[in-house]
Amino acid sequence: MGYLGWDSRYLSSVPHLDGVEWTEQGHPLGMTFNEATEDEPFLIQVASGEHVIQSVFAGVATSDKPSRWIFEMPYQLISEDSFRRLKMAEGKGEAVNFVPHLWEMEHFAGAGIGDIYSLCHPVAWTVASGVTSVTHPAVFYKDGVIDTNCAALSGTLSQTLTVAEAGDIAVWYMPVFRVMVKGLQSEFRDVNGAFCNFTLEEVRRYA
Repeated sequence: MGYLGWDSRYLSSVPHLDGVEWTEQGHPLGMTFNEATEDEPFLIQVASGEHVIQSVFAGVATSDKPSRWIFEMPYQLISEDSFRRLKMAEGKGEAVNFVPHLWEMEHFAGAGIGDIYSLCHPVAWTVASGVTSVTHPAVFYKDGVIDTNCAALSGTLSQTLTVAEAGDIAVWYMPVFRVMVKGLQSEFRDVNGAFCNFTLEEVRRYA
């Protein structure tokens, strides 16, 4: 639908969880999505009484502010098959793919030619139906200006960014979130009104 008329098709299609599209209800009204607060930089007091700012260590070359997302989902039980698929995703006890058709921006300050970074999330190309590098192309920036030649994506699910031009590099892309299905809570609100609320919590993953 092109949310708010944006050209990038933000929230433009139905969510896609563990290989299944929620075509019967679209985006659930009341869906929330927030960054996990524990990944924020924090203060550490040192022996001198001063404080230093510490970011969470990723173990690989990542963006300037790595993010991890948590989704709260109110889900109306319209399709029995979709509910079974949801329970199946939960029952696996492991991370599954979730594509809510959101976009993400990552920034890499002072990147040099040939530098290689890992995105916080894989790119959703070919994971969700209708999402390809042609229909949902990544947009690259160098020093705040769009530059299609400054970097490229490759690797497992296109999660590796390789820098071709030195500068402050940023990329705007559609991610697939690797999430755990947690905390299912169901309620019967009215006639034909069964709902299931649950949490999708992203698991940190790098290429």
